[in-house]
Amino acid sequence: MTMAMASSSPASPIKQTNNNDNLKKNRIQVSNTKKPLFFYVNLAKRYLQQHKEIELSALGMAITTVVTIAEILKNNGFVTEKSIVTSTVGMKDS
Repeated sequence: MTMAMASSSPASPIKQTNNNDNLKKNRIQVSNTKKPLFFYVNLAKRYLQQHKEIELSALGMAITTVVTIAEILKNNGFVTEKSIVTSTVGMKDS
C-alpha cells in the first residue's frame, strides 16, 4: 500500500491532523485499470480546491500511478509533497 500526502499551499506550514474523518474525505484511492491517469490528476485538483491537503492511496501495480500523479501535481506547482509512505500488510491464516 502506498500513500502520498500533498498540500496545496506551498508557502504555509503544514498542520498535522489526527482526525480520521477528515483524512477519509480527502483520500483518493487510485486504480491502475478503472480510470485513466488524468482523471485522477483532475480529481486531485478538484479535491485541492475543497481541502488543504489530499491523500492518494493505491495497492500493487497502481503504486506507480500514484507516484506519477503526485509528480505531475508537484511539477505543475499545484502541491508540495508532504510524504510518501509504503507499507506491507501481513495476513495470517487461523
